[in-house]
Amino acid sequence: MKNYFKSLTPMLFISLKNYNKNTFIKDLIAGLIVGIIALPLSLALAIASGAPPVVGLITAIIGGGMAALLSGSRNQVSGPTAAFIPIVLTVAATCGAGGFLTAIFFSGVLLLIMGFLRLGKLINYIALPIIAGFTAGIAVSIFSGQLADFMGYSNVPKEFIEKIAHYAHEIGTVNPISIILGVVCIAIMLVMPKINKKIPGALIAIIVAVAVKLIFKPNIETIGSRFGELKLNFSLHTFDFSNFSKLIVPIISISLLAAIESLLSAKAADNMTRTTHNPNAELLSQGAANMASALFGGLPVTGAIARTSASIKNGGVTPVATLIHALFIFLIGILLMPYAVHIPLVALASVLIVVCKNMINVREAKKIFAGSPRDVILFFTALSLTVVFDLVVAIGSGMGLALLWVLINFIRAKLNKIPYKPQIAVIENGFTSTIALSGGLNFITDAKFKIKEIATDNPFIIIDVSKAVDLDLQGFMVVEQLVKRMLYDGKETVKVVGNSRCMRYIAKAEFEEKEKIDLTDILIEEQSTLTFTSKHKPVVVEEVTVAAADITDNN
Repeated sequence: MKNYFKSLTPMLFISLKNYNKNTFIKDLIAGLIVGIIALPLSLALAIASGAPPVVGLITAIIGGGMAALLSGSRNQVSGPTAAFIPIVLTVAATCGAGGFLTAIFFSGVLLLIMGFLRLGKLINYIALPIIAGFTAGIAVSIFSGQLADFMGYSNVPKEFIEKIAHYAHEIGTVNPISIILGVVCIAIMLVMPKINKKIPGALIAIIVAVAVKLIFKPNIETIGSRFGELKLNFSLHTFDFSNFSKLIVPIISISLLAAIESLLSAKAADNMTRTTHNPNAELLSQGAANMASALFGGLPVTGAIARTSASIKNGGVTPVATLIHALFIFLIGILLMPYAVHIPLVALASVLIVVCKNMINVREAKKIFAGSPRDVILFFTALSLTVVFDLVVAIGSGMGLALLWVLINFIRAKLNKIPYKPQIAVIENGFTSTIALSGGLNFITDAKFKIKEIATDNPFIIIDVSKAVDLDLQGFMVVEQLVKRMLYDGKETVKVVGNSRCMRYIAKAEFEEKEKIDLTDILIEEQSTLTFTSKHKPVVVEEVTVAAADITDNN
């Protein structure tokens, strides 16, 4: 039992063992910068969720601070995120403010249970196209909602289809001044990173919008005209259990989304810092953060990839940076909240429109479309069901479809007496090593292919996937990571053979400079073969010739 609780030790306590002045200075700078980024975003997220602006700050302060205290990641920055907007709007409309606070609190309880049951690694068994699909679906839903403030519409319906119909019907009532100011704000946010990455574009856009409002006094709605006077107030709220049966699906939705987003964010932080997070401790921290946020009337909390990335890029080393970010928002909220009434709502809508753009990961989408048709189907299934129904339906249906595909291919392999058990074999032959991947290679089995454990001293590598079956996006990504690993280890040539779709995927894969991979020659040969070498000048390939008789294609 002692070891069980020791394994859930928050990363903050571990980090403080060797904490020093230099580390604090790094955390201080990162925390202040992330606080500046989170401040306008928190205001925008609260308004988009149908709550007063101060609720966003309360969420960032209470939820973000609590998550930092218990986090299983060194760099995770938690707070309100755009992903929860559709859920909060729906629950608040059907069950009221007390109902959605109840849903947030019990989603926190569910996250605690998941953490104590050590379910943190289950995130690895959700197919990536489903995650990308529902994330894109959430972005579409948020974008449709922000068009109201962006274009100056009023009395907009809640449902997606009705909302789009309303926009089309009321096109003649748009406010051109609002649209122009919104376009300017978006342009500032897109251009600022190219000018100075240290200065948040959203903050500059809001300052410009406030200046335009105060100087020219255009007829556009502001925070003050809609919400009146603002004051940061930390008081305990009451819950409403009268419609608890209606809250079960939202509770599951919030807890699932919080778990998925926070663990994906922590995993992304690991990749940036070469560290390892504790997924179960992270679930516990998100559970406690959501319970605390609900008690003080806040929004749902989860790990935020963009803010976490900003903390790392600005030198953040430990959870102290996240605590400083929460403290900074608290101080600014106390000092400057009375002046926030002058912020035009179109500026905050513009902030979220840019967030929506960033939620749709173009690089990830390219990988999905370069993969198998089933990945594309899963992506659009999750996207459409998220927009039309909700997250639970999207994930449930998407995973059901994905598992059905795996089952069908498993049965097909058994009937044809093809081994399905995931295996890796390294065969040495002179100066060449053949790494043979066999068995099922998909989102369920990908973690069983231990790429880091493969070692060979030979300079020439052949990666053979001819005996791999049931390849999907995550299967292709295993091969991609293996190619990168071999090139990173200084191998002279890496050749991939055996599956036409895998060849096409690898040919389109991006080998980033940050991984120090010198990929200067891509040559696609006959016999379904792909050759990578870091010793020669680039070769431009205009045509791919594949010998169909030599391909084992199981998709």
